[in-house]
Amino acid sequence: MRKSIVVICLLIAFFQFESKAQVAVPANANVVNVKFNISQDKVIIKYDIINAKKSDLFNISVKAFDSNGDEIVMSNVKGNLKSVSPGVMKSIVWYAGDDLKTIGDNFNIMVFAELINSKIINPITKREAYIYSTLYPGLGTYKLSGKKIHLAKGLISYSLVSVSVINGIKSRSYYDDYTSSMDINDRNEFYQKSVDKGKVGNILAISAATVWLLEYVNIYLAKNKFIKNDVELGMQIDQFSNLPMVSINLKF
Repeated sequence: MRKSIVVICLLIAFFQFESKAQVAVPANANVVNVKFNISQDKVIIKYDIINAKKSDLFNISVKAFDSNGDEIVMSNVKGNLKSVSPGVMKSIVWYAGDDLKTIGDNFNIMVFAELINSKIINPITKREAYIYSTLYPGLGTYKLSGKKIHLAKGLISYSLVSVSVINGIKSRSYYDDYTSSMDINDRNEFYQKSVDKGKVGNILAISAATVWLLEYVNIYLAKNKFIKNDVELGMQIDQFSNLPMVSINLKF
């Protein structure tokens, strides 16, 4: 019983209820190492874009601020500004001209990146999410949130089911050996192995059911701004198998 509690607690720790329906998935990119130097009548700006996918594209904007924090109007700015891919040593040139004479060299430069090809998620209803996750745990929350980590739930659940079935088969095989054996020592050994394999199989089955249950709860708690919640979720203990059974009431 302790083993099953530990497994279930680990599963609960893995499933964080933060799935959200979104339209666009933003990048986690950062603009870093912004440096600039003045060369005659122009300002050469260097910057890096990190923590982004190779396929990401950004529109870059640059702002200058004087020593008082007031923004300086920048005109005639050229370089890596439109549809910029991630990487290092990106370059922008601000042809400041005579403005530098009045601005001086006591100013600061800030560079901003706006993702222009964000991943678009086609919103689905919670009803559809439940169906997806019934077939493959995690698929529903993945389609709601776009986070691939949720797909690991299916691998976990089906692995647990597979090993549970294998242990159930071995338990039955040992029980058959127990009933057919005439040696008292062998019978005791076969019976104990059958019981042990059966317990392991039940623990794994309960753990697999917990994966599905937490996935349903995850979907139920997910925020979805596109639809009203048209699903009612319930749980009860099956009187024959003594395992948790999840019921879903779809409102058509």
